[in-house]
Amino acid sequence: MNDLIETQSDLDPSSDLMIETADSGAIFESPTISRLPIDQRPKPSTVCETCPAAIWYVLPRELRCYCRAMHVLVYSDQEKNVLTACDGREMALEQMMAQQAE
Repeated sequence: MNDLIETQSDLDPSSDLMIETADSGAIFESPTISRLPIDQRPKPSTVCETCPAAIWYVLPRELRCYCRAMHVLVYSDQEKNVLTACDGREMALEQMMAQQAE
């Protein structure tokens, strides 16, 4: 990501954790991703943006994502792995929905 992410103050705190949208069908969106300005989000988009197992974090001038399911860094400026599908995401969504049903 060559666009500079200066500080956490760039984040928009008004976004929700749980989002169900008609256009994407997503029932979860990373709170970190949802607070980033559109021009600082991953391009192209990655399935990790809507995965509860993904840990997105902002460093000075860089956005990264660590996958708790695969135990690897799946996105950074140097590793722009643009995953389009992942069983880990589906398992994490099922677990999240089961916990909400309790």
